[in-house]
Amino acid sequence: MAELLRDGFKRPHGLLNAYVEHFSSFKVTDATSFVNSEGQGPLPVLSQYKLDFHKLKKSELMAAVLTIKSTHFFYVFADTDMLSTIHQLTTHYLMRSVLPVTLGKDEARYVEYGFARFVDSETKSVAVDEPLVLLAATYWINKHHRSSYKHFAKHIHLNDQYSNGFENYLAFCIDMIFSHRRRLNEVFAFLGTPPSWSSQEAELVALYNNNSLGVDVDISTVQHFLFSGPSVTLGTNTKSLDETSHWLNHKIHSPICFPHVAMGPDLIFILRLADGSLIWVVLQAKFIGGKNTLPRADLRHAMRSVTPSMFFLDKARRMLYA
Repeated sequence: MAELLRDGFKRPHGLLNAYVEHFSSFKVTDATSFVNSEGQGPLPVLSQYKLDFHKLKKSELMAAVLTIKSTHFFYVFADTDMLSTIHQLTTHYLMRSVLPVTLGKDEARYVEYGFARFVDSETKSVAVDEPLVLLAATYWINKHHRSSYKHFAKHIHLNDQYSNGFENYLAFCIDMIFSHRRRLNEVFAFLGTPPSWSSQEAELVALYNNNSLGVDVDISTVQHFLFSGPSVTLGTNTKSLDETSHWLNHKIHSPICFPHVAMGPDLIFILRLADGSLIWVVLQAKFIGGKNTLPRADLRHAMRSVTPSMFFLDKARRMLYA
């Protein structure tokens, strides 16, 4: 608020973007029309304070001293539980837009390091729900601990009710691939005669419809791999039909959708071609280990799941005759 006052409310959108980038190194790409309409004048100097997670690195190591006959022996013991927990949390939120209900033991330590906040002074309950902190933590962990890519690659085989490791890995790779313009026929193999537009370069984009701002649909470039985009998260877990409908109607900022299981596909995203046209991509993920091949029946089902005329219908039919 102090920066807005010093700026006289002249460039609120540009100032907010600069604020986010200053504290988290994340470059915001949405609402460019509003940012451009404010002009290119100088912004007020932002606070030099930044979120710093170096304490997490220090907390990994606990030193102990053993003295024998006046000789000091130094021992270092690794304790990476906290850093691993935060890495797991930030990557899961990045991919699925889902935050944990609890942080487990020693929640107060997460508050001490600036990662969480107390929501109830009596119960000492803790919440992790500040996007700016999550962005800053994600950037710091990628730079000083382990990359998000390595995390998703390591957990590619995991599958539970909250997440699917192979789907997460594919979504992250889609972002990596299309963070730079790539020809579609370099990435996808087309059956039969490839369409003429398959030779065009494409980039990952996010669409958002916010009529309250007087804009029909805002189209933003997505480069989460390069720490740039319109949303804190890359993907969103739509666990209900309404949530899936909201994403399809561009009411959710996240560029990649994990739709409701009844729809059929596992991932949906949008690419913008070099000529400015948009294409919707639906993807079915099947993880087969070793030298196994996908059974023919499963292959046919996978093909139906990404056929638009079969969306929702095939799942309903399978449930009806099960």
